[in-house]
Amino acid sequence: MTDTPPQEAAPCELHGERLCMPTDARKRARHRLSIASDVVLRGHLEAHVATAAERGDAAEVVDELMEALRYR
Repeated sequence: MTDTPPQEAAPCELHGERLCMPTDARKRARHRLSIASDVVLRGHLEAHVATAAERGDAAEVVDELMEALRYR
């Protein structure tokens, strides 16, 4: 065995389960993800939800949308 001093914990290990990135980068990433999710939701609403009544699957689409919004 050698007598080497223990290495300092990496910054990520100090935060446990928290995302390890600089605060400003985390804010920018959250903003970008928010915009991307809005784009996906709008596309889904325009292409799928708006035509659900015509196809006769409005109830299923409403259930699907409610499930998606649950995670927002």
